[in-house]
Amino acid sequence: MKFSVLVSIARQVEGEYVFVKAIKADKSSDKLFRYLRENELPAVDKIGTVECVIEYGILEDIEVEDE
Repeated sequence: MKFSVLVSIARQVEGEYVFVKAIKADKSSDKLFRYLRENELPAVDKIGTVECVIEYGILEDIEVEDE
C-alpha cells in the first residue's frame, strides 16, 4: 500500500534550527493538496521560543511494507 504525508518544514529565522513535522497522512495525495488549498496554515510561527519561517510539502507514494 502507498500513502502520502503532508509535512511542515520550519527554519529558524536567524539561526540553524530546522524542524520537520508530519501534519496529516492519506492514501490520496489529492486530499492533502485540497487540505492545503482550503486551510490557512501559518507561514511564520514560534516553535518553543524559536521564531520560524514555515513551508509545507507533500511526500508522495510512500510504500508501506507488510510483514
